[in-house]
Amino acid sequence: MQSVIQSYPKIVPDSDIDDFSSTLFSLIHLNGIAFPKSNSKEFLFDISSFEPDLIFAEYLSNIYENLEKKSYTNNLLKFAWENINSDYSLKQNSTLEKMAKIAEQTEILIINGYSFPIFNRQIDKAIFSKMRQLRKIYIQSPQASEIENIIMNDLLIEAQPQPKFSQVGYWNQFFIPTEWSKDIGTYL
Repeated sequence: MQSVIQSYPKIVPDSDIDDFSSTLFSLIHLNGIAFPKSNSKEFLFDISSFEPDLIFAEYLSNIYENLEKKSYTNNLLKFAWENINSDYSLKQNSTLEKMAKIAEQTEILIINGYSFPIFNRQIDKAIFSKMRQLRKIYIQSPQASEIENIIMNDLLIEAQPQPKFSQVGYWNQFFIPTEWSKDIGTYL
């Protein structure tokens, strides 16, 4: 599945060939993936003894402890700030290269609930600096005005044309813009 949807970085390399296409749908994980392979018996444990409110937190804690012991954390648990050097420049890696290729072609950006936290600001700036063709930004979040403010004041560089912003007023499903749904056949 990770190859079909072009999910990077890959938890389990499925081949030595990287046939990434920036013109097809893809998921680039800059902030981590916190779940192990589903067929891994190392992470199975009995959840019946946990309080219902704590099951998920306990599950994640158990996974992290096992990952730490097995040194799997480099593949499964990542944070965007791990891609920043001490001088605040971005590290070179294939995930960021793929992100840059996609950003360079981005005309319409959809933000679903991402808050642009300060600790990811360097990565977010790097992404926006590549979006020279960006013309429209949809924001689907109860904090849409604040997010628009962050983008306008902190992330867009002066030389960029200012994109049009559109706030999406519902949060019970992922927003799909009309521009994409009109041409859905070309993306499948």
